[in-house]
Amino acid sequence: AASLKVICVYDLNCLKKLTAKDLLGADVVVCPIDILEGAGYLHHLLRESGNPDAAPKLPMYSGQQEKNEARGVWIPGTSQDPYAGGKGRQDNRNESAHYTYVYTTAIKKLRMKSYKQSDKGVPLEYFCWERVIVDEIHESLCTSKGEMNAAKEA
Repeated sequence: AASLKVICVYDLNCLKKLTAKDLLGADVVVCPIDILEGAGYLHHLLRESGNPDAAPKLPMYSGQQEKNEARGVWIPGTSQDPYAGGKGRQDNRNESAHYTYVYTTAIKKLRMKSYKQSDKGVPLEYFCWERVIVDEIHESLCTSKGEMNAAKEA
């Protein structure tokens, strides 16, 4: 059997070395969820989408606590709280909603663009992947123990 072509994208610098053709030709593209928090990635995504506004930080509080095990179904939003928590504080909900709006708007604009196969640094969100597996997704969805302690002290 033929082996799979695997590309690892650890951060923005790695991405800027890869062409669109490299990414399109890969069977598997591996990248950490940390890329969203990495230096410059969101700014790069916004620039590429034609939306050079200041990039918001990933919201610090999602309102969810990290679980040690998967049990049942976890749906983080409700009709009363569609932005997944915010610890009951409207400013946290607003921050989450603003980040979601900026991010999804950028992706829509980005996907309206055309890239040449030789273009480098094409944001990962440009591509429509057949399957996405997110390891360590809890890092972007769940409040850390440090954040929990800081909230208790505030």
